[in-house]
Amino acid sequence: MVAASSPFGLSKAALDRRIHNQIPRKRHTPHPVTKNYTRTTPERVAHPKPKPRSVVSSGKINISRVSQNGPEKRGTNRMCVAGTSTYGINQWSARRILASRTHPLKPSKTQYKVQWETTWEDASDITGVAAAEWKEAAHDGSTFQFRARDGSEWKVLKDATPLENDSEESQWEMWRAIRRNAVKELEKDWFFELRDEEFVFATEAGEMEVRQALRERWSADDISARNVLRTARTQMNNHPELLDTEIPLGDVKIRFVAQLDPALDAGADKKGLDLKQRIALTVAETVQAMTPKLLDGLDDDAFSKGDAHQSWSRWCVVIKSLIRKAPFMFKSGTWLQLFAFLVLGSERFRGELASVGIKVQDDWCQRAREYDMHMYYDQIVDDRSTHEIQETFLNLRDFFRDIETDKELLRESDADGDLRKSGAMVSVDSNSESIACTQQTLAPG
Repeated sequence: MVAASSPFGLSKAALDRRIHNQIPRKRHTPHPVTKNYTRTTPERVAHPKPKPRSVVSSGKINISRVSQNGPEKRGTNRMCVAGTSTYGINQWSARRILASRTHPLKPSKTQYKVQWETTWEDASDITGVAAAEWKEAAHDGSTFQFRARDGSEWKVLKDATPLENDSEESQWEMWRAIRRNAVKELEKDWFFELRDEEFVFATEAGEMEVRQALRERWSADDISARNVLRTARTQMNNHPELLDTEIPLGDVKIRFVAQLDPALDAGADKKGLDLKQRIALTVAETVQAMTPKLLDGLDDDAFSKGDAHQSWSRWCVVIKSLIRKAPFMFKSGTWLQLFAFLVLGSERFRGELASVGIKVQDDWCQRAREYDMHMYYDQIVDDRSTHEIQETFLNLRDFFRDIETDKELLRESDADGDLRKSGAMVSVDSNSESIACTQQTLAPG
């Protein structure tokens, strides 16, 4: 069970070190942090280069007999040196290509994001953050001694160190990033990014009512369910005190009909197979649920104050309500979707979508979460790979899962205690009845 005094088990001293205007990392990054936490590309990036060696040529080389050594495969004997050509040039070995993109400054070129194999380098060649981290780890006991097969002694970084993916530090930083960006995301103009075909009027009568009311102010092409929602949302943002009856066309019912899972055939909805299962809400209900201040009460340290289960339960209710009334806010690549995965968990999230008639495939949660991890990497300053970031996310998800589990165990413990007390009372009562019966049997007459 996590201590109530600190989220994710952090000490009070660690909490005191937090600042409010950025996401601090004990592991400093060479990339500057901008106000909106976006990753900026440094002017110069040092890429590994082949290291030439002096070679004594013994004559012509038969190209057909040159060994074309590629990257060392997993399971290959590490005593063999991979990536060295007969020309005597050490080639850097790429473990795998993680992503590709068009060059930001040269559209005709393609760039690969490469994960490099580990290599041994001269200590004098390694400077900066990596060298500082190693010295710190060696000093604080985060290393151990290993004797290699050739008899050499290695000082090796322990797998479980404070800088690894399951550390409380990393979990805290991820929690702050997801929460703050989810809060900020509520303020954006959602209906600007969405398309007209993603919304329909619930009834033909409702659509005719809208067209009749707007025909003198809007052109026929501009009258759509999405634009009605967008206008109402703008009015709500400008005048938060508006009542439901004062929202423009607030009583008109509109239905979200797009898919959240891109792998599903969107034609099913258009044929009416799933459309009837989608809940239709009034314009007022939808825009009222999207209030920008919805998550303002969720502080960074919300789960370190008092009853963590009470805070978690409260925000589960908030997210569930938002899913039911504005499911379009939970597409892949949104911070609110990542927030829902974190707080609710995959199965509960899928269940809430199903309750409003939105179907997803069985593997959708995994696909959507993986997409969100790349969004996190793209927008948050974090020098780890997306796989490592996802490991931190899963550890953080376990924190919220444990909150629920701990509460259930407490309930069971209380119930067992009540049962024992009740059993003891029954036992006493039974004994009393037995004694009474015995006395009555032995009584004279």
